[in-house]
Amino acid sequence: MGYIFYERHWDNIYKRLEQNWVGELKVLQRVYETSSFVEVSKIASYMGYVVVKSKQPIKDHVYGDDQYLKQVRQVASEALNIKADTYYGQDKGAIILEIKINSEYLHIKFPSKKLYSPTTFIFFLWMLGSASLLVLIAIVLMKNQIRAILQLADAAEKLGKGQDIGRFKPTGAKEVRIAGKAFLRMKQRIERQIYFRTQLLGHISHDLRTPLTRMRLNTEFIENKAICADLNEEISNMEGVIEEYLNFAKAEGNEHTSRFNLPHTVSNIISRYKNGIIKFSAPKKEISVTLRKHGIERVLSNLLDNALKFAKSEVHVTLYSKHEHWYLIIEDDGIGIPESYFKKVFKPFFKIDKNSKGFGLGLAIVKSIIYSHGGRIKLAKSKLGGLQTIIKVPL
Repeated sequence: MGYIFYERHWDNIYKRLEQNWVGELKVLQRVYETSSFVEVSKIASYMGYVVVKSKQPIKDHVYGDDQYLKQVRQVASEALNIKADTYYGQDKGAIILEIKINSEYLHIKFPSKKLYSPTTFIFFLWMLGSASLLVLIAIVLMKNQIRAILQLADAAEKLGKGQDIGRFKPTGAKEVRIAGKAFLRMKQRIERQIYFRTQLLGHISHDLRTPLTRMRLNTEFIENKAICADLNEEISNMEGVIEEYLNFAKAEGNEHTSRFNLPHTVSNIISRYKNGIIKFSAPKKEISVTLRKHGIERVLSNLLDNALKFAKSEVHVTLYSKHEHWYLIIEDDGIGIPESYFKKVFKPFFKIDKNSKGFGLGLAIVKSIIYSHGGRIKLAKSKLGGLQTIIKVPL
C-alpha cells in the first residue's frame, strides 16, 4: 500500500516536473529564435542549464543509452517539434539534450534531477533497511526468550521423567522468570511431600513391625500348634502387606537416574530366570537410556513373573525404539484376563481372584514406576492367545 501510494504520488510529481522542463525548453527555443545566443545562455543559466552552440553533433561523446534517455528524447522531440538527441554526461548525473536549429546544434546540459527524483527509492531503502534491522533485533530478543522457555520445558520434562534437572535458574522475560520460579517451588513441594511420605511410611513400618515381632514370639508359647500356625500365617501376611505397601508408596522415588544400555539390561534379567520358554528379540544397535535402573528391573521382573505364572509354553519379550521412544512388549499364551479388567488391574490392592496369592500391588507398582519416567503402559489381547503388555517410555 505504501509503495502504491508513493508511486502514484511521485508519478504526479514527475508529470509536473516534465511539464516545467518542457516549458523551459520552449522558452529557450523561442529566445534563441528571436534573440542572440548570449541572451539564451544568460536565461539558461538562471534556469540551471548550460547551453553550448556547436557546428557538429556530439555523437563521439555518448556515455550510454537506456530507456530513460529514449523517453526524455521522445518528450523533447514532441515538445519542440524538432528532432532531438539525448546523451548522458560523463558523471551520468547530467543529461545533454542536443537539438538542431537551422545549421547549428544546441547542446543543453541539465541535471537529471530536473526530471527524476530518487526520493521514493531512497525512502524504500531506508524503510527496508530499518525494518531488516528491527527484524534482526527481534530475532535476537526472541531467541533469548525462546531459549529460556525451552530450558524451562526441558527441566519440566526431566522432572516428569524423574531425572535430575541440575542447576536450573529461571532466565528471560519477567513472565518466563515467574513461571520458572513457580516451577522450582512446585518441584520443592513435590520433593518435600515425597520425603515426608517416605519418612512417615518408614516410621509406620517400623512401628508395626515391632508389635508383629512380639506377637510372633508370643505364639511360641501357644500349645495348640494349629492355632499357632494360623497366627504365624496371618502375621506373615500382615508383614507382606506392610512391605508391599511401603514399596508402592516409595515407587522407587529415592533412586537416582543413570545411563545404561537397555537391551543389555533386559537380556541380563531374562537370563536370570533360566527358563527356555522366554524368547527375547531386540535390535543389535545400542538403546542408551537415562532411567532409574533398579526401578526398570523391578518392572520387568514383575511382568515376567506374571507372564511365567500363567504361560503354557511361550513368553515373548520384544524391545525396540521408534520416534524418540522405546517400547517393551511382553506377551504370553496363557489364559489372559477379560478386557473389562484391563484398567482395573492397575488399581492398588485389586485382585481378579480374591483367593490368589499376593496383595494386588504388583501392577500398581509397575504403573507407578513407568509413569514416573514419563511413560505409558497398557494391556491388550496377545496374538499368542494370552495377555500382551505394552510399555512406551521416552528416550
